[in-house]
Amino acid sequence: DFWSQNDQNRKQDGTTVWKNVDYLVCAAQQRGMFVVMDVSAFQKFLLSRRYDSFDARNWTTFLEAVGEHYKDQNAIAMYSIVGEPPPPKSVEAMNKLVDFYRAVTDTLHQADEGHHLINAGGFIHMEDESKELPWWHKIYALPNNDIVGFKTYSLDDLHLMPTIASYAKEINKPLLDEEFGLPQRMGDAQFAGGEGYNKLYTSRAQF
Repeated sequence: DFWSQNDQNRKQDGTTVWKNVDYLVCAAQQRGMFVVMDVSAFQKFLLSRRYDSFDARNWTTFLEAVGEHYKDQNAIAMYSIVGEPPPPKSVEAMNKLVDFYRAVTDTLHQADEGHHLINAGGFIHMEDESKELPWWHKIYALPNNDIVGFKTYSLDDLHLMPTIASYAKEINKPLLDEEFGLPQRMGDAQFAGGEGYNKLYTSRAQF
């Protein structure tokens, strides 16, 4: 969380931010660990400036700088650009969204020179897709999106996992459940009872 969409004082090239990220990556390498280089916080920076965060032109300079800087860093397992796009409601909106992800994945791939895998982002509300608007199918199939990334926070998400897995197998790309979880109030080893969460009634460990 480098930036806040309510803070206009932070700079995208702030020295402290990038020293911290570099330290983290190097510390992981020294310990034989890998990191996911999730750059989605840049969306908050764009929103703080009132820019359209799903306009690829606003991401170009940032992604070029990140890809160039980290292309030879072998502690990075993959990049993740930005997830949770609003599901499109029209063919025009779908095409705009797919074009955005095509542009940002292509830009990062070129800057990184193909050294690392790229995940467009972890998606949610994927059950809102229709045959007329197959938005996540199209994004997953993009040539420089290497990972089928999704998030799991609801019963609908769980029910959709076989469909996602089947499509990932079809296009020969690995799956990544990028985020998952339940609120603490659900209980840990045993369901605490009471109100469910997104149609789920189980403990966090069972989930």
